[in-house]
Amino acid sequence: MNTAGLSHRFGALYRENEVRSRGDILAELVEKVAAVPLIGDPGEQWVYSISLTVLGRVIELVSGQEFDDYLDEHVYAPLKMTDTAFYVPDEKAGRLARAYRVSSEDRSLSLLPQMAIPITEDPPLLEGAAGIVSSVPDYLRFLQALLNGGELDGERILQTILSSL
Repeated sequence: MNTAGLSHRFGALYRENEVRSRGDILAELVEKVAAVPLIGDPGEQWVYSISLTVLGRVIELVSGQEFDDYLDEHVYAPLKMTDTAFYVPDEKAGRLARAYRVSSEDRSLSLLPQMAIPITEDPPLLEGAAGIVSSVPDYLRFLQALLNGGELDGERILQTILSSL
């Protein structure tokens, strides 16, 4: 996925063209991405990119569901991931870890500033590449499903290529 020829969401090309805003919906972001030149031919170079976010839009178009609804129905619910979403609701906000940064001058810690759309608000932009919030137990369930070939507790979330041949 990171060889798609797309730039990183914070790359200069996307910043200069105002491609990414958490205030946009996924369809708007993808339209903006499509209007900006590729940084290289697909498959040419490996770069952390916005490709996984674009894949979220592909999932919407193919499934006919909003990306968050698709994940709820096909990933989170089957795996019993009750603390995973694109934002942290008010009743769970007290459990949210705080993010800090280290000063390069004196190595002191300071809280990172709030994002324009805080992680405690349901954002318009649903980014699979950067935006899902989870708990450690939920994330461990997801990882265990991956280790099990896409299945956990009898619930399959991924099909293997061989089983579909």
